[in-house]
Amino acid sequence: MFSGQKDRVGHCVAESAMKDIEKHLTKLHDGAAECEVIAAEATERAKSELFVRLSQHLTILADEV
Repeated sequence: MFSGQKDRVGHCVAESAMKDIEKHLTKLHDGAAECEVIAAEATERAKSELFVRLSQHLTILADEV
């Protein structure tokens, strides 16, 4: 849809795009939370640090959307 168009189809497209973005944000936040759990449960320091970094990275990606 072109910017500035206010027809019913435009609203449907915009709402659909927003729902898609919200779905992706939820996936990023869920992934970050899962990484935190894995990091906390990891018995190896390197594995724990890796999942902490992954969690931080996913959080940053979500914040930038």
